[in-house]
Amino acid sequence: MSSPNPFSKPQIRWLLGVLVLIWLVTTMLLAVLIAVGGVVISAENPVLEDPILIPVVYLLLFGGGSLWLLGNYRQRGVDVRSLLGPIPAPAVWGVALALWFTVFIFSLGAFQVSYVLLSLLVPSYVEATLGQSIFLGQGETILPGLYNTLMLGLLVIAAPVLEEFLFRGALIHRWGSRWNGAAAVILSSLIFGLLHANLLGLTCFGLVMALLYLQTRSLWLVIGIHAINNAIAAILERITAWMAPEATLTLAEFQQGWWVGLLLMVVATPVLAQFIRRQWHLTAQPLPYFVNQDGENQDGNQEALR
Repeated sequence: MSSPNPFSKPQIRWLLGVLVLIWLVTTMLLAVLIAVGGVVISAENPVLEDPILIPVVYLLLFGGGSLWLLGNYRQRGVDVRSLLGPIPAPAVWGVALALWFTVFIFSLGAFQVSYVLLSLLVPSYVEATLGQSIFLGQGETILPGLYNTLMLGLLVIAAPVLEEFLFRGALIHRWGSRWNGAAAVILSSLIFGLLHANLLGLTCFGLVMALLYLQTRSLWLVIGIHAINNAIAAILERITAWMAPEATLTLAEFQQGWWVGLLLMVVATPVLAQFIRRQWHLTAQPLPYFVNQDGENQDGNQEALR
């Protein structure tokens, strides 16, 4: 008799229920803060409207959901080390970073093209999105130092660890065990893209990360690539703000640059398409956890990412 599948439970809808519960508890605590602490939402006292709540709520939701899921895994005897897999050799990191750079270029182009098209329908939304910044200064949040520290930690540590654990580690094994690897890779990547502002670019990013995980069987690799991706994005924003602190990109200027985004996509697409085509067969192979637990092909990630 074959051993039971450790990823048959918990079902994803249970995880969604936990996330909703965390959200409700957080909302109730804020309501208590308003009633008992006398905190009100107003222009003079905008504590509960402050952007600092964004990283806090993110950490509560994704962190709480991940801890709950990890607790369930431990109860079911899931070996987290097998889920994480081995740390790849330096040569693998080098090739993976080159692939990431291609995804990064594609993502930049996809954002440009998709938001230019979106600006034709909802220009105010696109203008508001273009005016957003990862880091905020005095007057934009009540505690800019704390906010920026939280955002930096979220970008380069929390988000890569939590999102890769949930999307690549948990969802791929849950849905891959229930249906098949191809469905798990596509669906988890699409949901990953939907939760980010750049749907096309981040769906492609999720797809490449999923295939990298299937190929190297190392969640450490995709966590590291994800962290580098977020760090580079943050650094580029800081460099732009430092070089042109007063400059603001108008909607008309953004729309005129559509061809740059299209060019970036045209350059990156053939490389990404070839990688996806050559690695797609991995979706029909045993999932990383089971291979790592069996101790088979542990040196598979030492090979070049062909």
